[in-house]
Amino acid sequence: MGTGFHDLIIIGGGASGLAAAVSYVKAGGEDVLILEAMDECAKKILATGNGRCNLSNVSAEGYDEIVAFFAGLGVLTRADEEGRVYPMSNQAVAIKDALLSFLSGVKIETGKRVDKVVRSDGGFSVRASGSDETWASRKLIVASGGSAAPAFGTRGDSFSLARSLGIEVCPTLPALVPLEYKDGKDSELAVLKGVRAKADASIFFDGEKAGEASGEVQFTRDGISGIVIFDLSRFLKFRKSRDANIVVSLDLAPELSKEAIVEVLKSDSGIGLSGVVNKKLAEYIEGRLPRFARNDEYAIEQAAELLKNFEIEIGGSKGWKEAQVTAGGVSQKEIDPITGQCHKIPELYFTGEALDRDYICGGFNLSNAWLTGIKAGTHAATAG
Repeated sequence: MGTGFHDLIIIGGGASGLAAAVSYVKAGGEDVLILEAMDECAKKILATGNGRCNLSNVSAEGYDEIVAFFAGLGVLTRADEEGRVYPMSNQAVAIKDALLSFLSGVKIETGKRVDKVVRSDGGFSVRASGSDETWASRKLIVASGGSAAPAFGTRGDSFSLARSLGIEVCPTLPALVPLEYKDGKDSELAVLKGVRAKADASIFFDGEKAGEASGEVQFTRDGISGIVIFDLSRFLKFRKSRDANIVVSLDLAPELSKEAIVEVLKSDSGIGLSGVVNKKLAEYIEGRLPRFARNDEYAIEQAAELLKNFEIEIGGSKGWKEAQVTAGGVSQKEIDPITGQCHKIPELYFTGEALDRDYICGGFNLSNAWLTGIKAGTHAATAG
């Protein structure tokens, strides 16, 4: 059975929850309990940045505060040439160890998935799923994440708890996730599986451009992947209709103008488009232009156009299992944008992926987790 009445309960022992706990203690807060659904805290942290933990970005909001936060825990950081920030050790475990070492005196209960929160005059009562265990507290921070990457225990608990307390939750969908061809594995583009290409990419809904990104595209058996596609996937939340026609257009030769490509192809000695792009991709495009082999000028123009505007019909995105983050969540209207404090229930806070905030790849989402946790924990300790 859960025991005692605490000043603060934090639901979730991931990035934002642990940052909130550390900041709460640093600001003088006492008697905090962390309830984590998994058998240990910080599992998702260990998987970020391919095990190196891309914890922030030099362009992220609160970057200086986050770097100072970890320096205070004994973890120095470094930024790569693209602004992505990592622990100097290049090991995500350094982040986990630093957080949990600081919290060694804090009560943490693992394997406790909270499925019910009841508000009372004295604060909150929370219950663990599948048991009669309950805990009570004066203040509550919900830091149990979104729905992305359920292998790490994130199953949308934050949203069901928010709704049960009368808090508005914006529709959620997978983000930073691969996109699927409209015809799936039956698409003729399946032959491009394994091809990687640098591209400027744009996404259109019913012919209207919704967003753009640049980077490497990876063609798979049933769709397209890579950081540039992950960044584009965030725009799916802006579809006006679930039935909207989705097209991704790739500029597969972003360094060259269409005219420059035409000149290269006209002077070509026989190598064709493979002198400009991946050979498998070149053969696919040339296969769509039967006159290309005869050095037809019109076919050359078409080839150049296809390179600059390679359109792919999209059926949707992969699901939560492959998503890195959640788009949507607790409405921004419901919380203080700085502290995460709920307007309707001042003793209640939401942090990290529970919030309707998502960002591009490069450390921005984890940066948001740290920053919102730091702010909420500090405010919970110092507010009346």
